[in-house]
Amino acid sequence: MSEQELRLHRCCFTGHRPEKLKRAEEDIKIGLEKAILKAISDGYTTFITGMARGVDIWAGQIVLKLRQTNPELRLIAALPYLGCDSRWSANWRKQYADVLEAANLVQSISTKCSVASFQKRDEWMVLCKASHNTNYGKQIVM
Repeated sequence: MSEQELRLHRCCFTGHRPEKLKRAEEDIKIGLEKAILKAISDGYTTFITGMARGVDIWAGQIVLKLRQTNPELRLIAALPYLGCDSRWSANWRKQYADVLEAANLVQSISTKCSVASFQKRDEWMVLCKASHNTNYGKQIVM
């Protein structure tokens, strides 16, 4: 894993749910955008998000915003299971739906909710990254 990928992982895995974050939302979004821009300057064109509330969705939104001026960027949304947003607030469901609608690829890993569905989703993201699928260029997991 490159230093850039490690920085993104450290940024993302401090607790992705908004209520668990120890920094202000705007500060996190600024840091995410800087890290994503750095990854793009390092040649990354495909970003994979796990679509959790908070950091995952914000990172996806940033990639989609940047894609408006850089059409080579791709976003893959990896869902642990269909309907994983069903218990979220209307605001989060809307943000989730907007990212899914604009993603280049949506991959649902399981058919139902379970602890294993989240683990399988994470494994799929890592395997997708490790495969270096040339259809999607240089990839990074967010």
